[in-house]
Formats: sequence, C-alpha cells, structure tokens
Amino acid sequence: MPSNVKTVSRGEMAFSHQLGNVTVSGHSLSQSETDEALEHSVIPLLKDDSGAGEIERLLTSLATTEFATDHLRAALTDDRMLPDWQVGEALAEAYLQDHHDCEFPWPMSRDARNPRGSLPGTDSVGFQEHDGSYRMAFGETKTSNDKNRPPQVWSGRSGLKKQLEGLRDSTEIKGHIVVRYLGIRANGATWKATYMAAAGRYLANPTDVALFGVLIRDTAPHEDDALGRAKALASGCPPDTFIEIVVLYLPKNQIAALSSRVTSIEGRRKK
Repeated sequence: MPSNVKTVSRGEMAFSHQLGNVTVSGHSLSQSETDEALEHSVIPLLKDDSGAGEIERLLTSLATTEFATDHLRAALTDDRMLPDWQVGEALAEAYLQDHHDCEFPWPMSRDARNPRGSLPGTDSVGFQEHDGSYRMAFGETKTSNDKNRPPQVWSGRSGLKKQLEGLRDSTEIKGHIVVRYLGIRANGATWKATYMAAAGRYLANPTDVALFGVLIRDTAPHEDDALGRAKALASGCPPDTFIEIVVLYLPKNQIAALSSRVTSIEGRRKK
C-alpha cells in the first residue's frame, strides 16, 4: 500500500457532509501546498518515474554504445506539455493515496501507444484498504475553472454524475476492469496479493466497492459545488457501495497555470 510519507496536504476543511453511503467534503490547498504536491507527488505520477526506472534497469545492459544509450535516454524522456486535466487526475490520485488508503498500481499512461493520446474509460483503478482487507476502488476526476455552482463538468453524458452512476450501477463496467484489465497486469506484479484479496471480495459481492469522484476547482469553496449531486448519488446507492465526493480547491486562477507550473518545476528537478 502507499507509503506513510504523505506529500499532499489534506488541506483546510471547507465543508463535510454524510449522506447515507455518500460522503462529500471540500478542502482548500494553499499555493505552497499545491506546489509541494506537484513536485513530490504529481510529477512522479505524470512521468511514471517508477516505470521508467524499471525499464532503464531492464534495457541498460543492451545499450552498449553511446549511440544506443542516447536513444534509450531519449525514449525515456517525457518533455510534453501536459493538459491541465491530466495534471488534475494525477493530483486526485495522489490525494486519494495519501488520505483515503488507496493504491493505484497501474498508471493509465502505460496503456497509451501514442504518448499524446488520451484513453477512454475510468480515470483511476486500484484498491482501498478497508476492514483489515482490500476492496476495489474506482475514481473519476474532473478539473474545472467554471465559475458556476455546480460546475458544468457534473452534467451531460460524460459528466461526473453519470460516470459515478455508471460505476455504482453497472457490474459490466466494474467486472471488466477487475477481471480482465487488472487481472492480466497483476500476474507477477508486486501487488498481486492485494489484487487477489480485492478481486475475491468483488466476486463475492460486486457492490462491495469504493467509488471516488474528485473535483478540482480554483474558486472560493462552497458546498453547492457538490452537495446536490451527492444527494442524487445517495438515492438508491447499494448498502455495500461507498461513494466519496472530494472537492479540492486550489488557489484562484490556478488551473489555467497547472501545466506551466509542472513544466517549471520539472525543469528545476533536472538541474
């Protein structure tokens, strides 16, 4: 499971409500807390530092010339300007790992054949430690600088509400991810035992899961950003399904600067 060292601040609590099996809370991060999270958690996730290290150890022995070594380094270097929503997704995963006992062992970026492409499907897939064991955890993230309350990212066919309802209600979506998507990747992985515990729990009861909806905002905190949608999700929620709506409030106008801040911090890391 995740390290006990937490590099993302929980933030100042703005609001918190319990609605049956649905929890909704808002947390404000200061500029320094945001920058620390970007540097120590978000960038390593975005760049998949652990995966790159494994590949470098695997292939270094094959790069026997300076020419081959240069090609290996170039292939492992990721200098893309990442979109703000992708930074938001990494921040959400880091936050859930640090404060909600979650682990997301397989970065979605590893499935992209085109490094500039985006992948369909659930944003975050992994496990949550719960009651002395592990259960499956699924997360959806939206990053929005919309000034409306609630923001538009909740609405529509691809909105956060519909995505969470799909995960709540569909065994087809969850089952495919648990059995086929994670199963093949777990074989031989360090997290195989965790997967087996969570998958066994899911197969015994497909509603025994944790669902997370994370909303990244850069407006003043207000419960109207999520409370109404949380009430709707609580209606008809299976008794063994737990949903957490987390709203992370960054400093004002921060979202439009997320990508450039990541690039700036990454540049300092390389010096």
